[in-house]
Amino acid sequence: MADTDQQRSEAPTPRRRDEARKKGQFALSPDLTTGILMLVAGGCLWMMGPRLASDLMAIMRDGLLFVPRQDWGVNETTVAIDSLVWNSVGLCSALVIVMMAVGLLMGGLQTGFALSLEPLTIKWERLSPVQGWGRIYSSKSAVKAIMTLLKAVAVFAVVFWMFRGRIADFGYAGRGTLHDTAAETWYIGLRIMLVVAIALIVIGLLDYLFQRWKHEEDLKMSRQDILDEQKQTDGDPQMKARVRKLQREMSRPRQIQEVKSASFVVR
Repeated sequence: MADTDQQRSEAPTPRRRDEARKKGQFALSPDLTTGILMLVAGGCLWMMGPRLASDLMAIMRDGLLFVPRQDWGVNETTVAIDSLVWNSVGLCSALVIVMMAVGLLMGGLQTGFALSLEPLTIKWERLSPVQGWGRIYSSKSAVKAIMTLLKAVAVFAVVFWMFRGRIADFGYAGRGTLHDTAAETWYIGLRIMLVVAIALIVIGLLDYLFQRWKHEEDLKMSRQDILDEQKQTDGDPQMKARVRKLQREMSRPRQIQEVKSASFVVR
């Protein structure tokens, strides 16, 4: 008789966990990773902002002064744009490397640094239109859609709260020079980014705890599952008992012959 989900009350065995890891089944929260990445990026830009802006302005100034105005043409424009792009890439490369390292670290911490290529394999049954519509309109998809909507509403509420408190700052920034306006707008944007990052981290932590709980529930086994696994690893207990019985029966005549030639017998 098939076991229902209500009967799966036993903790998963190590083999069950290893099989899930090989299949790429982990408790993972993308929101937590996104929030950490935004927080790290916002912190780096907050500290590196003045230096980064100064270097970018110097690159743009040098690019515009690269060729005299009267000799400016299509080729010179192409050279200036290439120089601006490659110099900008050089400035941002350190930040990109840091973000990649943080992303890999967060993924590794959540998955135990396990690597599985099975989720990348092509599964042709997923291309079936019937199964595709079934996945779209499943209860799991509905829960995901509701959670995504709630997260979007929470982030929008945080951004609206930040903008509402910074409207006066935008007005003051508009009265200054272009440099002052750009600097104030930059830091207001960074503040919003950091607050959104913190909100995503809180949401991500709750989501990760839920994913951990759900992952453990999905891995739970019934007693019949555990018995079947033991049969696969250790063999059928009834079959092993029958083999031992046959071995004893086969060895009994030999034991009787040895008793006849023995000096004494211990009972």
